[in-house]
Amino acid sequence: MRQIERPSTAILRVCRPSGQRSVCNREGEALHCGGISASLLILILTSGCVESRAIGGVYDDTTRALVRLDHDSNGDGLIDVRTYLEGTRPFRTEADVNGDGRVDRWEYLDAAARVVRVGSSTLDDGVEDQWIFEIDARGERLVAYARGRDGVVSRREFYADDRLLRAEEDGNADGIADKWEVFESGVLRELRFDTAYLSGQPDRRVFYSPTGQFVRIEADPERDGTFAPIQ
Repeated sequence: MRQIERPSTAILRVCRPSGQRSVCNREGEALHCGGISASLLILILTSGCVESRAIGGVYDDTTRALVRLDHDSNGDGLIDVRTYLEGTRPFRTEADVNGDGRVDRWEYLDAAARVVRVGSSTLDDGVEDQWIFEIDARGERLVAYARGRDGVVSRREFYADDRLLRAEEDGNADGIADKWEVFESGVLRELRFDTAYLSGQPDRRVFYSPTGQFVRIEADPERDGTFAPIQ
């Protein structure tokens, strides 16, 4: 793929079919706007002009299909927002929010071009290791972490109204949870472990009071679901 540098071929038009505005590629095909970065979309739809040179198009060398939109959101001459396309549908947007030349925000979109999760870098170094998902049907939001910074999720936290409800971890990177945490009003109330890292089922439980003080520990040595206090 190569970026089309000549303004005459890099221009995207703002089309107005039936009085509606939509972003079009150079063949005149309308693009779904839902996944384009907010700053990019606002620029296009409020510019009032038929053509905007603030947006560059990147085309596939073989098919000549538009595969990416590049945008300089702050006018400093550097591309800081890139939106990737499949056909006319955006599926991912990458942005350099703090202007250090590295991507620090990733947006992933579904078939309807709605953002379903947003990635970020916890160390602000361009490595994507945290993902925030859209609220699900239960009213919960998942936040996932790759603590190995390798793209593999090792911890998942579940929130409701910004309150942490529970969390689970995969400590040995086998794809199976082996630690579970339960919270009430932001306080850890129960901690469960699979001490053998085998089955994805806990065989130890630790309980805490509403103020976070240790209460007791229980064990299930037979792994049959029957827990008894450890004296």
